Amino acid sequence: MPTYTAVFEDTSPFLTCHGNCRAGTSRDDFMDQYSESSFTIIEPGSDVSFSFYGTEYGIYGARRGNHGFFQVSVDGTVATSQTGRSSSDQFNATLFSQKLAKGFHRVQLRNTDTGFRDIDYFSWEASVGNDNEPLIVNAVQDSHPAWKYTPPQAWTTQPPDVATFSGGSGRGTNVIGAKASLTFQGDAIAIFGPSGPRCASQYAVSVDGQTGGETFRAERQFFRARQLLYYAGNLGPGVHVVEVTLGAISSSQPFQMLALDYAEIYTTPSLGGSFSGLEGTSTSTPTGLFVGLGITTAVSILALAFLAYIVYLFKTGRIRKTASDLDQHTSTDIVNLADIPHHYGVDPMLTSPAAPHSARPHYQPSLAHRNISMSGHSYGQSQGQSSDVFSNGGSTTTSGSSYNVSTLDLCFDG
Repeated sequence: MPTYTAVFEDTSPFLTCHGNCRAGTSRDDFMDQYSESSFTIIEPGSDVSFSFYGTEYGIYGARRGNHGFFQVSVDGTVATSQTGRSSSDQFNATLFSQKLAKGFHRVQLRNTDTGFRDIDYFSWEASVGNDNEPLIVNAVQDSHPAWKYTPPQAWTTQPPDVATFSGGSGRGTNVIGAKASLTFQGDAIAIFGPSGPRCASQYAVSVDGQTGGETFRAERQFFRARQLLYYAGNLGPGVHVVEVTLGAISSSQPFQMLALDYAEIYTTPSLGGSFSGLEGTSTSTPTGLFVGLGITTAVSILALAFLAYIVYLFKTGRIRKTASDLDQHTSTDIVNLADIPHHYGVDPMLTSPAAPHSARPHYQPSLAHRNISMSGHSYGQSQGQSSDVFSNGGSTTTSGSSYNVSTLDLCFDG
């Protein structure tokens, strides 16, 4: 079945802190050695955690001379206890990775020493659908009609720093209890938005009417756009509804707001998924495609007629080509797939959660394609769907069994 590796930064609100955590600052001379020049410091006795449905995870950070012991637990059981101290600084280091039985898991990283412990980024491997079928990823902008905002007057289309959002659009609210819901069909969903000092100190997310849901905190020391606000997997076939609710804003930050950017939905054909699996997306062939086919057909007919005329001239001796002429035109243009720019949502270099971040080049977001790397080949597809769905990658499909889906550059490039 299609598998993918998701990679997210330390600035993601989906990574929750229990105790005291703070952002690393430029006072650290080696800050630029961390992914996206960002890391989170976990104070002694504190921990960070995340949940996922899958088979493998990885935690990445630094090993330095002032770092102490840390402990990793999975589903309440200690998986490892080791030191992060090193005589020579090591960045983008794999602090710990582990293969697990497929299922729901909760991973916790705890600082058990009096020294420093930082986290740079984290990852997990997940899968959807059946063997030998494509992975479909639908990216749904905030303006798509599948999103519903209640009450409507509580939401603005101009949240702070909206220009840094994907597509330059987003939704925001500072009304406690205001909700945003998305109806979709897929097995997994990821929701993205900003984190920072003016972002909600508490918001709740529930799927399919789940009572209470889960709560998260988007408030961070520094602003970062396109962060992972929520992720859920193994939802199963059928229609699902995810609901995001503003729970609280900080009294010290009266202008805080819950802001939403877009969502990604992961599905396959066997789960009933398609590129048009969202309300309001047309399944008809775009008019531009019909026009393109007509033009292509006309050009092809003219080209064939011209070729036949050239053959006729050769046969009648009216055109001759010397050997030197042939030698000058025998080169072949070769397209190197590695030169094709990769979309922010796909990282073809990362092959497992255990791969160090140094192996992953930092791509600039490209809204022209969504590419999937598979068995040494890169496939890009542009969908001609509603403008509210990313036309650059509103949908993505791949064939095969293993994919590397990373929202790192998308979510944490700021």
